[in-house]
Amino acid sequence: MVTYANRAQVYTATTGTGTITFGDAVPGYQTFGAAGVSLYDYVRYLILDDDHAWEIGRGKYSSPFGSPVRTLSRSVIAESSNGGAAIDLTGNATVSVIAAAEDHVDPAVISVLEAGIGILEADVAILESGKEDVALTGTWTPVISDAYTGGNLGSTFSTEGNYTLLGNGLIHVQCELFNIDTTGMSGVSFFIIQGLPVAPAYINLGTAFPQNFTQTAGGIQVTPLLEEGKTYFTLREPVSGGSTHIVTVNQFTSGTADLWLSLTYQT
Repeated sequence: MVTYANRAQVYTATTGTGTITFGDAVPGYQTFGAAGVSLYDYVRYLILDDDHAWEIGRGKYSSPFGSPVRTLSRSVIAESSNGGAAIDLTGNATVSVIAAAEDHVDPAVISVLEAGIGILEADVAILESGKEDVALTGTWTPVISDAYTGGNLGSTFSTEGNYTLLGNGLIHVQCELFNIDTTGMSGVSFFIIQGLPVAPAYINLGTAFPQNFTQTAGGIQVTPLLEEGKTYFTLREPVSGGSTHIVTVNQFTSGTADLWLSLTYQT
């Protein structure tokens, strides 16, 4: 199964036949991420090289850990101007998300699917009557601030946030912040992330992995601290001896700090 996206096309300076590293979006188009492709999704791609070579295949959209760089594997090559083998890229090519002939559904299959819509709707109605949630996914935009609402805002080189409704009021939230820039923020203020897609029903903790971050003396680890009914949260460090320190803005190295977060909580 592949992920589809509209107007996703980027430049690549990659050479050779291996994994592709993405550059900027082609004017008039957007990056894969901006078009809705999530990390580790598979897409049907089209490569057009400057020497008129071309390649259609299926690849995995991913990123080296801790890096804002985006890449695409060339996992399965369906067709190419090189007899079905990977083309040798010259360093001046474009990569697009496409739908190939094999992705189109036969009209007879569509008829069968349409006939089953009533059954699916009935299933959804049963789930809703039993107060069960249908699993849904979406994206959210984390906002870095030195205040619970408003405040001085930070920025990042790139930010990605997604969530999954797990059912029974549970939600799993993730985000990745690359090259955090705290210029203009109050260094001694709490480091606050605003914009949770849904507020938690109770106080909850999650998992955080900061990089280029100065830990408090005696600090053990960093965890997100969610407050009941709030769509913002802080980061805390349990300190040896039993006390807790709330992370401040100046603990992040401005311009190079990264942060990965994973939260699961009741709404």
